[in-house]
Amino acid sequence: MNGMNPLSFSWWFGVIPLYGAGVLRTLFAVFLSLMIMGAVVRMVSRRRLQDRFHIEVARRVATLCVIMGFLGVWYWFASYQQLPFLSARFWLPLWAIGVLVWIWSIVRYATKVVPRERERLNQSAEDAKYFQPKHKK
Repeated sequence: MNGMNPLSFSWWFGVIPLYGAGVLRTLFAVFLSLMIMGAVVRMVSRRRLQDRFHIEVARRVATLCVIMGFLGVWYWFASYQQLPFLSARFWLPLWAIGVLVWIWSIVRYATKVVPRERERLNQSAEDAKYFQPKHKK
């Protein structure tokens, strides 16, 4: 029973963690869906969005989805092939932590950097009204 306890070292770092067919199908569906969602976000943002900051946020979200989906499919393949180190269970929490950190960086960009850049662009547009070079007649 020690091998089935998620709090044990051997459960996380077992030589070859065996997954059932249902778990493997679910993992594959989740990771492939993530990749497809990234492609859809990329296409929709290119066609529908006009604001450059919104396009950049959508690009970052699409990149997150595609890359993490690809890494997930890679993990699924290693698990399906029962590759000892590459299919270890500790990769899933590391993957999840990577997703969370990446989401945090996107949210930080959208809430901190974008407003600052908008303000800078608005200020430079205001300044340009008053400091335009004089044209000779």
